[in-house]
Amino acid sequence: LLLLIALGGRTPRSGCAARCGDNIPLRRPTRPQQNFIMLYEARELFWEIVKNDGRSAHDQIAGSNMIGRQQQLDRIFDALDALCAGAAPNVLFVTGEAGIGKTTILRRVAELLAIRNSEARTLARYGSTEDSAASVIAVSTECSTPLAGRDIGEAESLNPWANLMAQLLEHSARETVEKKKTKFDFGKFLVDTAPAWVTMVPVLGPSVGAALDIVGATYDQYYFNRKLAKESSGQNAANQQQVFQQYINFLTSACERQPLVLMIDDFHWADTSSANLLFAAARALHGKPVAFVIAYRPDDAATSRAGEGHPVLHIRNELERYGLCVDLGIPRLTTADLDALLRERYPAYRNNSHFEEWLARTGGGNALFITQFLATLEEDGYITKESGSIREGFEKTGVPASA
Repeated sequence: LLLLIALGGRTPRSGCAARCGDNIPLRRPTRPQQNFIMLYEARELFWEIVKNDGRSAHDQIAGSNMIGRQQQLDRIFDALDALCAGAAPNVLFVTGEAGIGKTTILRRVAELLAIRNSEARTLARYGSTEDSAASVIAVSTECSTPLAGRDIGEAESLNPWANLMAQLLEHSARETVEKKKTKFDFGKFLVDTAPAWVTMVPVLGPSVGAALDIVGATYDQYYFNRKLAKESSGQNAANQQQVFQQYINFLTSACERQPLVLMIDDFHWADTSSANLLFAAARALHGKPVAFVIAYRPDDAATSRAGEGHPVLHIRNELERYGLCVDLGIPRLTTADLDALLRERYPAYRNNSHFEEWLARTGGGNALFITQFLATLEEDGYITKESGSIREGFEKTGVPASA
């Protein structure tokens, strides 16, 4: 290890060709050059391992330090792995009350998928085919929060799906450039599979333009603009079914290049069209490497639409009937979880049963409420963060405004 470090310390992973210059004529390297290249690549692999604390993606998932949520996290990755193998339902509903930790879990899933992708790229770089299927494209978005009691989602029809499409386009464009593969025709790909989406959903315009700028293909932009002009002249999708089919065509083509994981948070605020598209896409793409991870609050969904209930409830029942979904409920923190949380937050903390009983009763096992209570107690001086000691009188603390 000291020998590898002595070669120059940690450097960006820019590749030997980039360091030596791409314009140098290719010729068989001499023996000293071969030795240098081998040592350089070994050092790069070493730093890749160091960056992840010497742990594989599987090890990091198993030890991700999600207090009270490790079982749910394991189930999500088991479901995603089974889906990539083509043997599982393709919709995973993550449900629970506000503040229970749904958003945190989705963010952690995205982080661990990024780690897994990095590991898969490293293995592929050094000729290994092990875990080659672990690399996926994961994108996420959230539905708009109601404003003044009015559901913004209905005014932003299909906006969550448009956001996911934009991220997929930008991700693929950057990946093409970074890997220096044959230039992918993004403009042609989009207008051939889902032209109505570009003219119908404004958010996609800048994203597609950014993807084209990354690739830098003038032909792409010419073809793209000509097709858009044709779509705008009245030959675009005439009904919702065609709009849905175009999105499904887009995902079908996109997943041929790499498995996809699409995550949408706060789906209890989604518009009706977005909910219907979920059902259509889940049925049409069953058996393909496309996973939909959908988080929502059952209570809010049940009281939505003036008490009639959000469409996601009916759609979930239908997907269950076809065997296309799995429901993963996020439970409240247990007493053991609360003790682990306190010990992680305050390393010097010693058991205080009176305080823990009060905190469990007041916070109701809700992860967000409990952490907000602890932050307020710290600010008010009832908890010393360094020592973890608890001062008398903490029971007087009211519910934090942030909770």
